[in-house]
Amino acid sequence: MWVEIQDDVYTNMVAMKNASVSEGVNFALVRITWEIGMSVNQVLQAFRFLPTNVKKVIDESIQAVQGHAQRTLMKERSCTTSLKELMAKQEVGRISACALGTHGEYEEPPEPSDERWGHGRWFSLEYDKNTATRKYYKIGSELAGLHGYHSEEFLSRIAENKLPIHATHFDMLCIAMDTLCRYQENTMVKYWRLWKETHDPQVFASSFLRCCIIRDFDALGRKIRTALVYDHLDENDFQQLAQGGQGDSNDLLAISLLDRRSFQEFMSEHKRELQYSGKLMDMRKKRLGQEKLDEFVKRLQHTVQKLVGD
Repeated sequence: MWVEIQDDVYTNMVAMKNASVSEGVNFALVRITWEIGMSVNQVLQAFRFLPTNVKKVIDESIQAVQGHAQRTLMKERSCTTSLKELMAKQEVGRISACALGTHGEYEEPPEPSDERWGHGRWFSLEYDKNTATRKYYKIGSELAGLHGYHSEEFLSRIAENKLPIHATHFDMLCIAMDTLCRYQENTMVKYWRLWKETHDPQVFASSFLRCCIIRDFDALGRKIRTALVYDHLDENDFQQLAQGGQGDSNDLLAISLLDRRSFQEFMSEHKRELQYSGKLMDMRKKRLGQEKLDEFVKRLQHTVQKLVGD
């Protein structure tokens, strides 16, 4: 199933950027979450409570990554995007809108479908090739049910930016920054807990998932879609990831796996983290929350330094 976006892109961009600036939140963070259907107001309310030092590091990191994209573009003789066009896109929250590094080797990718991914747990954001703005969404046969919605309701919510935040605020921050910093990677694999809508306040359900984020480009290197493909994970997967995350200084999202706790605790505490301890407003007040934010800053700076230094 699919739905076309019928909004005024330019007007939305200007309004959202002005709102982001007034709240002290980097617009790149807002745009990347808005594009996958989340409410701008909810995102701003979440990120506005970031400590000042964390906001500063985020701003510096995004600026450094955008600068890296500019320098990389200038080395690409076959890229169809000019430096002026790239900088104009970066003004409205983009890092890059084309494949930088090897785009001359790209062929037209297959259309997203249950057949391509082998199941229906996928979501695809399709872009306008020339403006790199969102154009329409496609979802697999099982994707809406994964979130607890009927397919038509899910598509309606995502097209109108009324999709609730299904992860903790901290996890959402890590996912967004990891994705922005790894703009050159066409495939990324991330792991997080996803809250499922049950339409019953007395019932709480969530899943632990592997998400493969795939960027597709056309033959000219222009980005045409971003797809999210999900797989369910179990306790054994959790144990392996928790152990590996201890030594992976590049993975921001792995910070949520570092606590010494069982898989059962990891899942049962998800509701409390969604409502309280995983919200940035609460994290900055608590020792454990502040330690996670400090670890986030350290890993983010390491990730950016590694990118810029390569």
